[in-house]
Amino acid sequence: MISPFVIPDFIDPYALSVEDRWGDRKLTGVNLLKNWGKVTLKQCRNWQRDSFDYACTEDLTSMEWAKSLMMNSCDVLLVDRIDEKFDELDLYEQGGVTYIKIALDEMFTISNTVVTTLQGFFEAFAKEGIAKVPNEDVRASTEQIVAVAERLAEVSALPTESTRHILEGFTRCSVIVFRQTFAHLLVAERLQQLRYLTNRNDSTRLIDIKRLCKEANDLFNSLNVSNEWNIPSKHRIDACFNCGDPDHGVPKCPKPIDQHRIDKAKAEFSKNGGGRGGRSGRGSGGRFAGRGRGDGGNQTNTRGKWKGNDAKVSAALTTNSGIGKHNGKWSMVCKSCGWNTTHTTGFHDKWVADPKSFSLPATHLFWSKSGKTPPEGGGGGSTTPAGYYNNRG
Repeated sequence: MISPFVIPDFIDPYALSVEDRWGDRKLTGVNLLKNWGKVTLKQCRNWQRDSFDYACTEDLTSMEWAKSLMMNSCDVLLVDRIDEKFDELDLYEQGGVTYIKIALDEMFTISNTVVTTLQGFFEAFAKEGIAKVPNEDVRASTEQIVAVAERLAEVSALPTESTRHILEGFTRCSVIVFRQTFAHLLVAERLQQLRYLTNRNDSTRLIDIKRLCKEANDLFNSLNVSNEWNIPSKHRIDACFNCGDPDHGVPKCPKPIDQHRIDKAKAEFSKNGGGRGGRSGRGSGGRFAGRGRGDGGNQTNTRGKWKGNDAKVSAALTTNSGIGKHNGKWSMVCKSCGWNTTHTTGFHDKWVADPKSFSLPATHLFWSKSGKTPPEGGGGGSTTPAGYYNNRG
């Protein structure tokens, strides 16, 4: 038995026979419970009328049961909204089919503003592409693409250019093989649009989008398995220092621990500003501001590169307040200047303001460590450098 909620095309409203008024249910039928957006309320009203006249008792009972189930499943406010529209129908149109249609429309129909916003998602993806996604994770991108496409297809609002926009977004990727593959597909899509003037409907377009996303995921997974998904290290956020996988950290890494590789990855991570947002958690810095170290995603780094990325620099910054031996002599480390004999990071601003007359405070640890004598009246200001408690060294 075919469900009474499978509604065929309404082909001839003036036909005398019910068979002539409606198309073949097996060929043109749409399941109202699954694809309510593809069936109009007018179509449901006419189907309800003919159902009262020609449907079997079992189908009529199923309609009333579904109506009662829907009514009892909704909250009071939603039921009031449904009833308001349901009561406006002719008495002979008030049944389980029309009630279900009105209820689903009230629950899931989206406004024009939301439709416009979702449509803009594809244009934004075409401009920013995979390269703007954390770790250039294709899986996360395709999940969003399919979800938005399905929602728009439900209300017949999937943009004509959505397939091309998705392909353009796939070409904006730092992995050459992935980028070039979809660049070729983009050319083919443009040629197809030139050859065929007839626009594809939303259902066909959605199938094409899902196929593209599957192909993108397959290629992404293949490149990951073969260790060819090599993106710039500054773009990898929270990736494992041991194997580079963005889905876990070193403690949960399933591969053998390679301490040399971990140390190298950490040094590169620090060299690129930490790859995350600023410590303060405030101000500008984009999506990841306020998490970890770095400039919060701002590609314009005003600090300059570190002068030396060895273990001695790390030790000097973390354990000795910016002091350590360099080339056999006691020296200081500044994050902006590197090794020097004049100042640490905390006194960098004062040194820049007056490098000729600047001198560390007489109580600074450097004097006792190096055995040198501070100049008389040497000041540099307070013994505690600015920001000391937030940024030691």
